Amino acid sequence: AAPEVAADLAFLRLDGLTHDQQQRMRAYLLSQLGKPFDPRFALSSDDAIYCTELVIKALQLAGRHIELELPGLAFPTLTEPVFAPGSMRQLAGIGLVGVSADSLH
Repeated sequence: AAPEVAADLAFLRLDGLTHDQQQRMRAYLLSQLGKPFDPRFALSSDDAIYCTELVIKALQLAGRHIELELPGLAFPTLTEPVFAPGSMRQLAGIGLVGVSADSLH
């Protein structure tokens, strides 16, 4: 999120999660600290993780299978669809509570 490298920054909130769902997500997110970045962008793998994959897997634990709602990007060199961070803004129940690139500079 450093202003010199960030093109955009947003904080999104998904409405309708119970306290139990939030706690399961929190525990999962904390368990992923230190995991390496996934240069293969493989949602099916758990040995490394990329940004949107982290969010998708946390929400899966909460009972929301959002990867079914997101448009996946196909790349010839990758074996699975890649989910871009910007696509998260298209989810039902998502509210923007963050900032834009203009406010970073």
